[in-house]
Amino acid sequence: MTIQKAIIPDPGKGGMIEKLVVDGKLDMESSVHDGSWEIRSMTTYIGLLDYGCDDAVFNGCWGFCCYDPDLPWYNHPITMDVSPINVDRQTVSRDCTMTFEIGIDLAQWNKPYSFNTLKACYARRCANMSPIIYSDNEDDGYIRISCTIEDRKKPLRPYHDHLIHCLVQLKDAEQALLHETTPDGPETLTVTFNFPPEIRSACNQYLMYFGQFLEDLGILADTSLRENMNKVLFTVTPHNKDQAMDVIYEALDVFLHAPDAEEMAEELTDHDFAHYQWKMTIYHLKAQLELAKALLQAKDATIEALRIANYQVRQPPPPAATLPTTDPVPAAAEKEDEDILGGAVSITKYKAKGFTINLPRIIRKLRRKK
Repeated sequence: MTIQKAIIPDPGKGGMIEKLVVDGKLDMESSVHDGSWEIRSMTTYIGLLDYGCDDAVFNGCWGFCCYDPDLPWYNHPITMDVSPINVDRQTVSRDCTMTFEIGIDLAQWNKPYSFNTLKACYARRCANMSPIIYSDNEDDGYIRISCTIEDRKKPLRPYHDHLIHCLVQLKDAEQALLHETTPDGPETLTVTFNFPPEIRSACNQYLMYFGQFLEDLGILADTSLRENMNKVLFTVTPHNKDQAMDVIYEALDVFLHAPDAEEMAEELTDHDFAHYQWKMTIYHLKAQLELAKALLQAKDATIEALRIANYQVRQPPPPAATLPTTDPVPAAAEKEDEDILGGAVSITKYKAKGFTINLPRIIRKLRRKK
């Protein structure tokens, strides 16, 4: 990847502005002002990591930063900053550092531990990860981890990767802290979705039916939806604290993919109300997605497959538990299909859609109690 600078006419205010050119394409999202680069494109940011501080691309650059709320390595939004690359400003010369600033929304804080407890937890973990430097501010919800750029000719990527590794360690420490401070009760499954605005309402409605779907499978649980920073947080808490969470995780996977299974809704019988209500819910979702697709076509917007499962922010499933089943399990060679949810669904890497649904088994399990 090659990155260059270009001076172009400012389409908004007149005059000339400086922009970055990435592999021959102008990056109009990012801005260059008075030596400070505000990177809005992750492609540009990742490209800059292949350069060292002394590379010609950074001539006249004081520093650059990139904000991304969707980093897959962490729970909170991150601002990534590299400065001062050059010290030609009127400032005290100091070493260049790469800093990750973790922004925590204290107004939405709902953890069983305090923010100060979290900071102390992070500080202890960072103390064992030299040469990581930890800092925070008592007046805001920002925590910073940084490392010094020791070799200005060396690409920035190894420093970035080291901080990413640190983030993973901090995430593990926070999970351990949550486990230590959570009262003894049922576990909670939280799944994050990133729905486009055009289909968010329809997808939220379908998700809220999942509680009834679980009840019809014999699992009692509370569900809740919460929107945060344009994402939807979907939480499932079983009434029984001994309920295996991987069963609920797998049931959710079935539930999310069912609307995309060919003739799935048609195979559900009308004789049991559990079947009928789920079928109507699937029909309603599919109708809303088709309407959104038509509206996007009318706007000449780029359309991808509007499937609810496409917008799940993927997370690893809970540790596997032994799933109860009344069917005999024959001794056989390794199968291409892996049964989940007591055989209701088979996951296979050889199918185009990645899953097949065993309708007779799931129909037998799905019953509405009188």
